[in-house]
Amino acid sequence: MHHMRSLTIPAFILSIAILCPLTAKSTPAQPVADMIEQDYQSGRIDYENKLIYQLMSVREPGNLPVQYKNFVALSTALMPGKSATPIFLEAWNNRVLLSPDGQAKVAEY
Repeated sequence: MHHMRSLTIPAFILSIAILCPLTAKSTPAQPVADMIEQDYQSGRIDYENKLIYQLMSVREPGNLPVQYKNFVALSTALMPGKSATPIFLEAWNNRVLLSPDGQAKVAEY
């Protein structure tokens, strides 16, 4: 019986760790940001629009282009969010690579 209890406790702790990861404040924007990243990687959008759309997915999802806006509604209902911090860091750290208009848009966020 003692052997069974010693196996049950680690299994319980492992299941809690898997089911309840410790993350920063989550946002449903992350699945949309992943979709935007895929569009950038495939060449459907340029880097500037990638950064702007990802920022928009966090702060103003209603202003996204329709293909992303529709995905926001679906992902909010079906997928857990992740921290949006990497989105803001990438945009801020790479703002010098953007056009003056793109830099101004990033500065709004």
